[in-house]
Amino acid sequence: MRVVHYDWRLPATPIDGLPVHQPATILVHIAHRPTQVRSWGAVLEILPALTEAITPDALRTELKGRPKATSTRLAYLIARIAPNLLTAFVPQRSKGLVWFGPRRHSLRYDNEWNVADTILPMSPSAVATVVR
Repeated sequence: MRVVHYDWRLPATPIDGLPVHQPATILVHIAHRPTQVRSWGAVLEILPALTEAITPDALRTELKGRPKATSTRLAYLIARIAPNLLTAFVPQRSKGLVWFGPRRHSLRYDNEWNVADTILPMSPSAVATVVR
């Protein structure tokens, strides 16, 4: 078991009597703290289904008050998978480099969002290509 602390904005939804985070909370959490994810392969596999379960209003609520870097990482993660959700928070390319993972040699660099990705096993845009 592992305990991860995160300040969520949306209320948990009870499923079979247990409180479960809403899809927007999960998505913003992994964009806010990508190093807390244990298996990015598994996350990338379910990412298209996860984004389909998110409403723009829920995404805006969960992003409210978070650093701009979180929105930038989120845009990098979902831009090709769920471009319709980008209108919920209107991300802009960061002027400074945004790290997706620990600061070390990057596996890839995304010029559109100015993101240095050090942890994803494949580019999120490749996930969109595989899914379609």
